[in-house]
Amino acid sequence: MTAPSYTNIQAGAQDLVVKNITLDQGVQVGANDVTFENVDVTPSLFYTDGGGDWYYGFLIGDVTGVVIKDSTINGVEADDATAISDITASAATEFTVDSVAISNVWNGILIDSAGTQANLVDNSISNAKHGIYVTQADATDQTITGNSIFNPQNLSDGSDGDAISVPTGTAGSVVTQLQNDNHFTGVAAGKDVFVR
Repeated sequence: MTAPSYTNIQAGAQDLVVKNITLDQGVQVGANDVTFENVDVTPSLFYTDGGGDWYYGFLIGDVTGVVIKDSTINGVEADDATAISDITASAATEFTVDSVAISNVWNGILIDSAGTQANLVDNSISNAKHGIYVTQADATDQTITGNSIFNPQNLSDGSDGDAISVPTGTAGSVVTQLQNDNHFTGVAAGKDVFVR
């Protein structure tokens, strides 16, 4: 069994800037106002739960002002990784992902908590089962624009992966705006913006 291995940036590191570096493991962010610029990250094992291994590139805690920009996250294809995610049940997480190239992961960007606000702008996501996956959060609280999502992978049941997935009850006008504000290539019909 592989032991968890990741970099942990804790609360005392507020206002940290990390740039021009390659990391062969993921990063857990527990400090406000941390910026990552021109960082190349390979997701790594964070924990094992219920018999499953959980790999992340960035796992963002209940913090604000986190910026990831002009960077690359490339998963190891044998691992079901999430490139960027908030921590489940976060109360008020806020982060920006700008001009990041993400590939070969299960989830490109996962917004998993109701209180999270994400600004996802001009990113490139390829070979992910779910490009951008909004689970508990309100899609209207997110800025999702200018993203290019290519060739989603098939899900484990053989069905088509999706480019952007939003919760049931998301207004049709929000779905249309997401369709108009982002770019899709090689995405199955009805899976550009998929309402679960």
